[in-house]
Amino acid sequence: MPALLRALERRGLRLRLYLLVAFGFFLLALAGTLRHPEFNFIHADGRAYYVYLPSLILDGDLDFRNQMDQWRIGFTPLNPDHRTSTGFVFNKYPIGLALSLLPAFLVGHLLAASIHALTASPFAALDGFSAPYQCACLVAILAYGIATLAIADRWLVERFRVPGWCAAAAVVSFWVGTNYAYYSFREPFMAHVVSAFWVTLAADRAVRLLEQLAEGVAPRPLFWLTAATAMAVVCRFSNVVLVSFLVEIASDVLRKGRLVALLRALPVALLGLVPLALQLLVWRSMSGVTFIDPYPDEGFTNWARPHLLDTLFHSRHGLFYWSPLLLLAAIGIAVRLQHYRLRDPLLRGYLGAFLLLWYLNSAWYAWWFGESFGARAFLELAGLFIVGLGLAFDAARASVATSAATMAIALVGIAWNWLLVALWALSRIRKGWDPWT
Repeated sequence: MPALLRALERRGLRLRLYLLVAFGFFLLALAGTLRHPEFNFIHADGRAYYVYLPSLILDGDLDFRNQMDQWRIGFTPLNPDHRTSTGFVFNKYPIGLALSLLPAFLVGHLLAASIHALTASPFAALDGFSAPYQCACLVAILAYGIATLAIADRWLVERFRVPGWCAAAAVVSFWVGTNYAYYSFREPFMAHVVSAFWVTLAADRAVRLLEQLAEGVAPRPLFWLTAATAMAVVCRFSNVVLVSFLVEIASDVLRKGRLVALLRALPVALLGLVPLALQLLVWRSMSGVTFIDPYPDEGFTNWARPHLLDTLFHSRHGLFYWSPLLLLAAIGIAVRLQHYRLRDPLLRGYLGAFLLLWYLNSAWYAWWFGESFGARAFLELAGLFIVGLGLAFDAARASVATSAATMAIALVGIAWNWLLVALWALSRIRKGWDPWT
């Protein structure tokens, strides 16, 4: 065991471990398709996130009726009767997942064309939904997941001086012990894994920019921060909680007298807003209006009485109820704050984002987020949770008793997660409601 722990101090070995976990999830996704009459990884809302790709790339339009007709097992959540003034079916879901998967989709198209030319098999139909497209995109989604975990791993080792084995334990336990696992192999096209990557990258770029302000404001770091933030927002609109990082940057710019340098770098940084411009262009092409409310019949109905405790502890998809492993993450962060306060800008920004997201999720009319597997609306803060777990594992090294207790809690949390996965797969849980009533 000591030899293994020493080996995990090598970042390369840890990354290979994460690749192995990703490969396991890919195999689980393939196994899941055996339960269905058609090869399919794209479930539920994931269909609406993904449909932009086959419609725009293969048909050259935003008329989703072709895709809805050919999707033989149904195409919820899009409503064929909900048409815009242009006659198109309305799609309230943003374009971020499609933008992120565009390179993989093109690779899938080349694979499908090659296989279809040789075999004429419907398995490789040139429709944007056949196996080559879906496999290529699933590989890309898992790659985004690995990138998220690699960034968090680097934070733990380089920023918080956590041993490599603690970082590896935090990453792997988070991936297999929370609903991040479910959305990695069962509903990967739901955007959460990809969205979490852009949030994590934006947080990383924001902190780097903050730490470089003493030297000035370089255009390139500002561009990457803007681009990552824009991509995060067009993946899921709730990612506007990244404003907590932006507020601190603005405050530091003013305090350190870097406003002129920021204005000089701004033209380059504005290029990073291209994803937001594309979202507005899609809305205008689809509905004839540039600025729309994508959720006109849904909204925040609980501003005055948010379900703050329910979103954390209720059996109806509460964060800590469905992923009790994250209680360890909360303890790890609390211990860190007890010793170092809020000195670290990464923790300051992330905790601000968590508080904002917690309030937004709790004020949403469906605070349980429909037929979610657990509290999926918090998954974008994967980086914060992994850091918390790593800090908890590091703090637990203080004694044999705390190490044993921490390991026991972690194992129970992981087992609970997979028990829920099994019950969910067997339809023994009331999806969207209190599971035990």
